[in-house]
Amino acid sequence: MVFVKILVLIAAVILAVFIVRYRLQVVQMFGKNSYAERYLGPGGTFTLWILIALLLVVLALIWLVGIPGL
Repeated sequence: MVFVKILVLIAAVILAVFIVRYRLQVVQMFGKNSYAERYLGPGGTFTLWILIALLLVVLALIWLVGIPGL
């Protein structure tokens, strides 16, 4: 079971790196987010994708470690 969790963490980190590296292509594919542009300022959609990538890695790490209550 731990091996599977480690693989999920590695996959999450790789996916996050690809999201950050190719965020321009991701934004072109999915379009701009008006909420992010309004509240995060100009270029907010790009910032939102970086935050999503960071959240993905953090959630995978939390799942791996098994913090109680989550």
